[in-house]
Amino acid sequence: MNFLAHLLLAGDEPEAKIGSLMPDFARPAQIAPTLPTATLAAVRQHRAIDAYTDTHATVARSKARIRHRHGHLTAVLVDVLYDHILARDWARWHHQPLAEFVAAAHEAFTSHAHLMPTTMQAPIQCMIQQQWLVSYDTLDGIGQRLQQMSERFTLRFERPIVLETALVDFVEHDKALTADFNEFFPQLRQLAAEYGISVSGGSDGGVHDAIAQITGAPGTGR
Repeated sequence: MNFLAHLLLAGDEPEAKIGSLMPDFARPAQIAPTLPTATLAAVRQHRAIDAYTDTHATVARSKARIRHRHGHLTAVLVDVLYDHILARDWARWHHQPLAEFVAAAHEAFTSHAHLMPTTMQAPIQCMIQQQWLVSYDTLDGIGQRLQQMSERFTLRFERPIVLETALVDFVEHDKALTADFNEFFPQLRQLAAEYGISVSGGSDGGVHDAIAQITGAPGTGR
């Protein structure tokens, strides 16, 4: 899942919001073990969510709908399209308006920037300035995000990458992809509830041990 879903599933604590995005911007060695408990729990939650998503049959079905055009980048595109569906239908999944939720996340990023690895700080600042999360609820906003990703991947792979064409696929398969997401996301939330990984804060080692069961990460041993 992408940024918006990770933030929603991490809970309300600012420290958890920071941790919920950290694995996307930092290597494991850059994530200090001395970070707050809520931050580390959210880091492990992120990894658990990614592992569950990558192997889920419904997500695989979504990938199959657009794979013929996008190859190995299909998984990235489904992440973005799922965040678009989440943002577009936000009231179904969260009581707080999207703009208010995002503003709270931005405040958490700003007030707890000291917790971020250096590699995370610039991208998060860009996210805030360009209002990525709020823009997810429109096709134009997603198009802008895909264009930015295309530019980054073009530099990384040293060949032209054009992801904006995924908008055509989304419009074509809108109903089916939305149905896939609506089937998948409640299961993802249930996973979080069952394992306790959506509970942020506290010092209970049980949270860490529960996450370890589905990530392979070290638990507390208690």
